[in-house]
Amino acid sequence: MKKIFALLILASFLMAGTYSCNKYEEGPTITVTSKSYRLTRDWFLDKAEQDGVDVTNTLPSLDQTFDDDGNYTMWIDGTEHLGSWEFGPDKENIFIKFDGSSDQTKFRIIRLTDDDLWLDEEVGSQTMRYYWDKK
Repeated sequence: MKKIFALLILASFLMAGTYSCNKYEEGPTITVTSKSYRLTRDWFLDKAEQDGVDVTNTLPSLDQTFDDDGNYTMWIDGTEHLGSWEFGPDKENIFIKFDGSSDQTKFRIIRLTDDDLWLDEEVGSQTMRYYWDKK
């Protein structure tokens, strides 16, 4: 009986530690899939905010694909733009570089689940937040 009680206490401490340490601001708290697995898929832009104000209707139609090999594709109103992507060293950021450009764009991951990808981009003194949904 003491052994079972001790195991329950240990399990509760482990679970409390797990729930209090999210990698991303909006989760998920616990997942069994890797960050790469959750990211590599097709996404469509559901909503965009600039400093908390909805600007979705001012943007063109946007879709994007991240693949396992680091290839990136964005469709802007149906026009394809190719590039590459990589995680930052801590996997809290994604860096995207379009073919023919030497510039990389940094996005901070706010939420990364099988169905949701929320990214923040600093544009000057403003913050753009993009809410992507799985296609």
